[in-house]
Amino acid sequence: MRIYWERQQQGIGSAFGYTTFARKLVMELVKKGVVCDRDASVNVTMTPPYFFRLRRFKKNVLFSMFEFDALPNEWIQYLNKADLLIVPCSQNKKVFSSVSNTPVEICPGGVDAELFPYRRREKTKPFTFLFVGAYNNRKGTWHIAKAWELWNQRYPELAIESQLIMKMTSPTEEPILRQLTPNAYIDLRVLPLTEHDGERLNLPTLAAVYDFANCFLFPTMGEGWGLPLCEAMSSGLPSIYTPFGGTEDTANAGYAYPVEYEMKTVYLCNPLSEQQYKVNAPSPLIESIVDRMHKIYVDYEAALDKAELAAYVMRSSFRWDQAADRFIEIISQYYPEAC
Repeated sequence: MRIYWERQQQGIGSAFGYTTFARKLVMELVKKGVVCDRDASVNVTMTPPYFFRLRRFKKNVLFSMFEFDALPNEWIQYLNKADLLIVPCSQNKKVFSSVSNTPVEICPGGVDAELFPYRRREKTKPFTFLFVGAYNNRKGTWHIAKAWELWNQRYPELAIESQLIMKMTSPTEEPILRQLTPNAYIDLRVLPLTEHDGERLNLPTLAAVYDFANCFLFPTMGEGWGLPLCEAMSSGLPSIYTPFGGTEDTANAGYAYPVEYEMKTVYLCNPLSEQQYKVNAPSPLIESIVDRMHKIYVDYEAALDKAELAAYVMRSSFRWDQAADRFIEIISQYYPEAC
């Protein structure tokens, strides 16, 4: 198969998920013999819709995702320009299909089981709650801060024996967050993925941070895919999450801890202009987050049993080589001439 992978979003923050997803998927495609050739007839662009640009005389595939309930009307034009849309989850297919006549197919992402190996951990003191992700409201950092505040108020005896680590990538907002979580540890370092890079940089790996924790907090306001949750579950970390968007496809109450939420209106900013768009997003209930934290804390062996099942599901059903197989299947179906 010959395709041209147009470009990859670079950087940390809003582009980090796209960057990792594209890099891992392309690596697996190359392993399976796919040739990335600028002259190929099929052009694939993995990007937010508003950055999508057509290549003349090619079949243009937009691989994208969205976190909320409905795309802004101004974005629909970008979907309609594509010959094929690929999204990572079922909710995204529903949202994209509802506003565009362009065919939509699902290609899930994966998790690197070698980088994030499973380990059945023990209940330690202090009991460590962990968050990994960018600092913004969509990622649930405000919800975590308020939940941690309530945790300290409701369970002061447990708060003495527990701690919160927030591994983030937005240092400009650190003072604001520290006011909300004065007794939490906020780590702004960009951690390496491999032990080799960790030794070279004298830093712990991201996998080591997951391994150190007892419970993962992921009460987001919507995910296109939700890679940190997949990584945490792959490592055997009991996980609390918002069941909306990408996380609905990768997690369920059988092996993780969904929180209750209510839909709230939020405003998106178009990075190409000053225009704002109104959408609805799932806002996790603070008391529900704390209830799940308490359930995991008081019955940790049951939580570890769930986490073991989660790790099995991640490592057997959500691998990057499987994602590559699905991508090849989609392209072969629509563009057999690329094979």
